[in-house]
Amino acid sequence: MLQAAKHDKGKVLEAHISLLKDAERAKMLDAADENGRTCTVFAAYYNNLESIEILAASDATFHTLDKFGRTCLHYACMQENSKVINVIFMECKTRPQVARVALSGSTEKLEESKFQDEENER
Repeated sequence: MLQAAKHDKGKVLEAHISLLKDAERAKMLDAADENGRTCTVFAAYYNNLESIEILAASDATFHTLDKFGRTCLHYACMQENSKVINVIFMECKTRPQVARVALSGSTEKLEESKFQDEENER
């Protein structure tokens, strides 16, 4: 699911989500890589609007902090994608616990949290 969110494979993401039972769904939606990045973080960082919308509709967690102290909102802002930011803000509006954490976190330099997998692809 992380890869589907990263590469904006909305149909694949929806298929994975639809096959999961409720208990498994929450666990898989909030699964993280070794750096604490979840599906919502990948979708936000890579400007994947369709994936963010699917994750929002599936009640994915939008307030998880990665190991750098950032949420998906931080990464969406770094990418300056107003459509993705708007979806995340709508989640903040409908789920107050998202707003509390999404607006907190670290403000360290972006360079310190560059995705290692981008470096590996080069």
